[in-house]
Amino acid sequence: MKSSNEYAQAFGPLYAKIPKAVFAAVAFSFAGWAAGNEAKDTDQQVERFIAEWRTLHDNGIVPQNPGKKPM
Repeated sequence: MKSSNEYAQAFGPLYAKIPKAVFAAVAFSFAGWAAGNEAKDTDQQVERFIAEWRTLHDNGIVPQNPGKKPM
């Protein structure tokens, strides 16, 4: 997979699978989360992203399920 930006590189193969609606919902959730906490490295950011996506799915906010841990 050709990665065109640092986000694509950080997420690896998962990047192409993430729907835009999920990015938007998670980004909004992260705005509040980031105000009080910051991840120590990229891996923590990816793990937090997946956890937030799963929470959004579990609560019916986004229909897409992140599935099992892909990495």
